[in-house]
Amino acid sequence: GYLGPGGVGEVDGSGDLSLWLDATQISGYTDGQNMGTWFDASGNGYNATVLGNSPEYSTSGGANGQATLLFDQANTESFSVTTNTEVMPTTEVTTIIAAQYDYDSDIWGCLVNTSDDDAWNDGWGFGENNNTGNMIFYVDDYNGSSDCRITIPDDSDEIWTLIYDADANTGYGYLSEDECTFPYSGAITYNGGANDDYLIGVGPDNGGANYHLDGAIHEIITYDVALNEAQRIIVSNYLAAKYGTSLDLNEVYDEDDAGFDFDVAGIGQGSDGSFHIDACLLYTSDAA
Repeated sequence: GYLGPGGVGEVDGSGDLSLWLDATQISGYTDGQNMGTWFDASGNGYNATVLGNSPEYSTSGGANGQATLLFDQANTESFSVTTNTEVMPTTEVTTIIAAQYDYDSDIWGCLVNTSDDDAWNDGWGFGENNNTGNMIFYVDDYNGSSDCRITIPDDSDEIWTLIYDADANTGYGYLSEDECTFPYSGAITYNGGANDDYLIGVGPDNGGANYHLDGAIHEIITYDVALNEAQRIIVSNYLAAKYGTSLDLNEVYDEDDAGFDFDVAGIGQGSDGSFHIDACLLYTSDAA
């Protein structure tokens, strides 16, 4: 069975799972220590390295008492993953993030962004729209043509998802399974320039990374395909159970009281007929 998040994707680098950064799998750091490298659990070795200053590692300060990384906007804390065709694919992409976004973030603060400068007219990402309290989900161009927007709940642990499905010529943004959509067709382009990497906790400006997150990132998952509905719902429920958050829609797993909430994996069929039929756990944890 598949050992990736929620049982979706391989963890030996052979499948569609491109990047898996999970704060609960961090080892070798003590509570309150500044992070160094955030190791990729996908099997690809696409580790995130510190860009600017280091976020703080917290062993239990995340949602549901889980480990997390705390980002301080005033201290310009962020990571980057060196560009490659798996974390920055040109055909399709899915990125799902368990995170807390605070309004103290910079006016264009980002969870993840792959554009090359502050025009945000290439790549894809999640970023606040100029201090409006709206999260932009975009592919290629954020400025109204290939993006959608959802109001950000301040200081709230949520599941954020961006999918570009080339077959449907559509991009999808989700806030805890609440959906917005936008049209897009063709390849995802990356211009290169001031930034040509996968940025975490910061957005690109003309001179490089500049628009910083204030909040916490618990887990980041990227696939180089568009997950189908069944797979997306499974991964969302895996994260919601693990971090004790509620989904606005499609909450098919609602805790079990037996100590397995931190390691949910699933199979099933979506309402659109899509399915996921093979999954197993990577490890088990004691809920206590």
